[in-house]
Amino acid sequence: MLGRVLCVEDDEILRDFITQGLREAGGVVDGVCGIAAFCERAREGGYDLWVMDRKVSDGDCIDMLRALRAEGLTTPALMLTSLGALEQRVDGFEAGADFPIIRG
Repeated sequence: MLGRVLCVEDDEILRDFITQGLREAGGVVDGVCGIAAFCERAREGGYDLWVMDRKVSDGDCIDMLRALRAEGLTTPALMLTSLGALEQRVDGFEAGADFPIIRG
């Protein structure tokens, strides 16, 4: 069982696809479309996993994740991105992502 998952993806179709897959895997999933909503919920706590798109319409989740980690939040983070360069994946790890994943 995945537990409680918070997902940020600004593309509604992708967000629905990701959240449905996580639910089918046993997660209780809250999906949001932007950084502000994600940060608000993340700070409330209670999540076992964060799933985030690297780039959303209102910013870069790398910056958001760095800020949340600086606040002491340690929830495991899965970062999805279509950016495939090694440097971009390293950026994800350095920001605090536990699992930077490339999607096509």
